[in-house]
Amino acid sequence: IVCRANSLHSRVQSAKVMCSELGYETGSLTNGYRRHYSFYRIINLNCYGNETALLDCQYHIAGYSSCYRDVIQCSKKAIRLVQGVKFSNYWSGRVEVFTNNEWGTVCDDYFGSQDAQVVCGQLGYNHVEAINTSAAYGQGRGRIWLNGLGCTGNEQSVFNCTHRPLGDTYGCGHNEDVGLICSNNSVRLVGGPKSKSFHAGRVEIYINGQWGTVCDDYWDYSDA
Repeated sequence: IVCRANSLHSRVQSAKVMCSELGYETGSLTNGYRRHYSFYRIINLNCYGNETALLDCQYHIAGYSSCYRDVIQCSKKAIRLVQGVKFSNYWSGRVEVFTNNEWGTVCDDYFGSQDAQVVCGQLGYNHVEAINTSAAYGQGRGRIWLNGLGCTGNEQSVFNCTHRPLGDTYGCGHNEDVGLICSNNSVRLVGGPKSKSFHAGRVEIYINGQWGTVCDDYWDYSDA
């Protein structure tokens, strides 16, 4: 059995490592703990939270005796758009993320196109139609989970982007909850100027989850 770590910090970090090893994205302590007897015990557990497996943490093996074990809860992180509209190829609304068993919002401070790209991609959409700031879809309730996002655009999850500590609302309130419009496009123009009446750029098409270009061989006005 795995005995409860000595410090609260290590207990929290070990819960994260255990849940990650089991395929979950978050791990948290519950209010319960139990006493167990075992012939072999892992004691003095010390995790930093970045280990890939529990046995990568520091620990000692002890013989038969009893110890208290933490009860932990593992969960998946999720994301959604609320207070907007949703169709098969279009979804709009206030961005909310689920972590630590609670839905919360995302602050619009420093929220840019690359952050939006990751959010829409995580929702299964390949195009960002618009970023709406200042609680355009109404103010959320509860926690503001993410603030100061810094995505590169290549992350699979918004939680993999750099950001302030979860729940850190420095300089942000629900009046700054960010919203998005995501869509699925099969054709786009990139690298050129765009206005309400004009759009230029390289032609790219979306097939099998990936954008690719179009060769200009035999391309003419009919194709355009």
